[in-house]
Amino acid sequence: MKKFIVFMLFAVSLLVGCGIGDAQKVGVSGEALDEYVTEARIERRIQSLERLNSEQSLDKENIRANAIEQLIDEYILMYEAKAQGFSVSDEEVQEVIEFNIKTAKEAPNENFNKLLNEMDMTIEEYYKEYAYESIKGKLLENKLYDDITSKGEVWNEFRMKVINDFREKNDTQIKKLNEKVN
Repeated sequence: MKKFIVFMLFAVSLLVGCGIGDAQKVGVSGEALDEYVTEARIERRIQSLERLNSEQSLDKENIRANAIEQLIDEYILMYEAKAQGFSVSDEEVQEVIEFNIKTAKEAPNENFNKLLNEMDMTIEEYYKEYAYESIKGKLLENKLYDDITSKGEVWNEFRMKVINDFREKNDTQIKKLNEKVN
């Protein structure tokens, strides 16, 4: 199971980097939401979505809205994990980064190499600078997932309930955020 989670983190980090020098600011209140869903993160998420759907014609407005919604949901799950007392150490993140670097070197991926060339980055720079916070966020979410499923709960049901409850309680703040970034 641990290898599967590490592999999934590798796959996710290939698709979605969170940003150079961008710290995730997940507090115990919804106040940090607008600090997490930044224009820089939105643009990076849009680029990732475009790369994923490069074969399809995408409506720029819809892809932007999708990127924003994904970032909000990502924030909510990190918020919930932290509210339940979970944390991720730098050592845990470094372990995944080292695995991802090793895997990327052993099994080169044409799309990933193209991305690195476009970004003018090495594999190491990508994982240590660009994808670090994304990996950290996914590790945090995985801890929440492990806890929830170990109690016999269904992850997708729990996930949707947490997201919907947060959105309902923070509706005004989310509306303000959407007005600011749209």
